[in-house]
Amino acid sequence: MCRDLAIKPNSTSWAKSVRHLLQAIGFNNVWMNQGVGNVNLFIRILKERLNDNFIQNWNSELRESSRARTYVLF
Repeated sequence: MCRDLAIKPNSTSWAKSVRHLLQAIGFNNVWMNQGVGNVNLFIRILKERLNDNFIQNWNSELRESSRARTYVLF
């Protein structure tokens, strides 16, 4: 799939979504190396980063939402 993505960079695929996600959370090196050293450690850190990223985005959306301003106070 990585080779297909290199050949057809504008196509939509599962590999492109995975690459985008890894790059967005700071794991571009995992994509470039096509592997990790300690799989269990990587999965633990990946889960933490995804959770932290979700919470950060959720809080940001709440702060920017005019509809949620009242609810945020409570």
